[in-house]
Amino acid sequence: MFPLQPIDLSKLSYAMVLDIVAPILPGGTIVLGWLSNHEAVWTNLHDERTLKIILVVFAMYVAGFVMLYLTAFELGGVALAVLIRTTEPSQPWKNSEWRRLAYKFLGAELSPPVEEPPAEASGQPLPAAAESLSRTIKENFAKRMAPLNFQLRWQRWYEILRARFPMPQNPQQAFTNLYFSTLNSIGWAGLISAWVSFRHVDWFVWCACVLTITISHASFTLNLKQQQQPDPSGDQLASEMLKAIETRDLDAGPGDS
Repeated sequence: MFPLQPIDLSKLSYAMVLDIVAPILPGGTIVLGWLSNHEAVWTNLHDERTLKIILVVFAMYVAGFVMLYLTAFELGGVALAVLIRTTEPSQPWKNSEWRRLAYKFLGAELSPPVEEPPAEASGQPLPAAAESLSRTIKENFAKRMAPLNFQLRWQRWYEILRARFPMPQNPQQAFTNLYFSTLNSIGWAGLISAWVSFRHVDWFVWCACVLTITISHASFTLNLKQQQQPDPSGDQLASEMLKAIETRDLDAGPGDS
């Protein structure tokens, strides 16, 4: 026998409640659309009423769960495809002001140079001797690669500093993703319900369903972009480094500087 323990409803979050209730919304939309074309089920409801209600609720939840599962894949796939095509990579380390602040935080021993090395002009004459030619080629190659190595070093330090000052995840974003996923499933369920009803459906219903799907896709994509890039400009990371520098200066005191 399992011990009888009371259920603490206060521990249920909005996301958990929506996750439980979500399949009922698109499932109910589809089932109502189907029942509108099968009036015999309603007229004979007095026969085995309890069994029919249980079957309708079960079919509603199963249909809603399948609908929510399939539309979630469709919503995520479209959002990722849009983000891959339109999102530019975040490169805060290319900002000289950001590099100066990071240089002050890291110190001269760890930090790469702040200023980017100038690119070497091409077209310089090559010496004739074999040793001089080989040495000149290596030097020219190193000079040509200096700007790239400079960016790669700062990019590496940006990743290290981002791990040192992680951006806290907003718990509301997970709830927002679930909310727009449910909204998208309701829009698709409305289209399916209008189709399976085999009745004339006003154009307003079709437009409302399409508008619901469009809004859910746009909002979900923007929210997913914010989750993937919580600090695209590096401003929050710079703020955390500035706080650390101020705290370090205060701990050091005026006599230690």
